[in-house]
Amino acid sequence: MNDEVQSQVGSETDVAPVGDERTWAVLGHVSALSGFFTGGFGCALGPLVVWLVKRDTLPFAGDQAKEALNFNITMLIAGVALVFFTLITFGVGALLTVPLGLAVFL
Repeated sequence: MNDEVQSQVGSETDVAPVGDERTWAVLGHVSALSGFFTGGFGCALGPLVVWLVKRDTLPFAGDQAKEALNFNITMLIAGVALVFFTLITFGVGALLTVPLGLAVFL
């Protein structure tokens, strides 16, 4: 019975990625830095491109790019919500949103 459990645990999905797959996975995360050059919205564009290009050929890289895309979309929504709140309160809300924005950035 113990051998049966061990054979189920050791599957092909437990193998660490190597080579191109690992490089593209890193590029999926690092490409989010393009947001610094594109006004913020590029943080979702970089991982989206990597995910669309590599999701079928390199499953690990596609999965990591999808994770980076989901994270960056969430942070983008949080940033837009903070700016919207500041605008609605005519700038008074900046006392709250600036520290929250810094916390989200960190």
